[in-house]
Amino acid sequence: MHLLALLILALTPIGPQTESLNMPSVWISQDTKWVRAPKDYNPNLSSGRATILYFRSDGKFGLLHCVLNRTDKYLVISAGDGYVVEDGTWIANGANLTIRKRLVYETGPKVGATYPGPQTLASARVSGKGAKAAIELDRRRFSPASDPMEFSPENLERWFFKSFN
Repeated sequence: MHLLALLILALTPIGPQTESLNMPSVWISQDTKWVRAPKDYNPNLSSGRATILYFRSDGKFGLLHCVLNRTDKYLVISAGDGYVVEDGTWIANGANLTIRKRLVYETGPKVGATYPGPQTLASARVSGKGAKAAIELDRRRFSPASDPMEFSPENLERWFFKSFN
C-alpha cells in the first residue's frame, strides 16, 4: 500500500500546469483605485497603480507593480511611470500555487540595494472559472486580464522578463 502511494506521488506532475488548472496566464489586481485624468487632457482616461501577475507555461513567474492607463477602448501599462519587477518560478498542486520570487528591478533603485534580491516564498490559490476566476496572493485578489493584445506574452516579455532569456 505504501509503495503504491509513493509510486502515485512520484508520477504526479509537480511542474507548471496552467492547462490542467484551465487558468489564464495574466492576472491584474482587483484593488486598483482608478483616478480620472483632467477633462481638458482626456475625459475618457483613467489611471491607477496595479499589480500584474504572469504565469508562463514553462514554470517562470513574473510580477509587475506598475501604473495602468485605461479608456473605454484600451488598457495599457504606462511607459512613463515607475515600476517594480519580481521574477521567479511557480508550481501547481491542484488549485494551490507555490511561487518562488525575487526583486529584480525597480525604478529609482535604493542606495545599497543589490539585484536580484533574496528569494522569497509565497502561496497563492486559484478559485472560480471564467469571469469569476480569481487568484489570492499576499492577501490580494487578482482577476484574469481582459485585454489580450496589451497583455500578450510578447508584450509582457519586453516589460520584465529579460532575466529569463
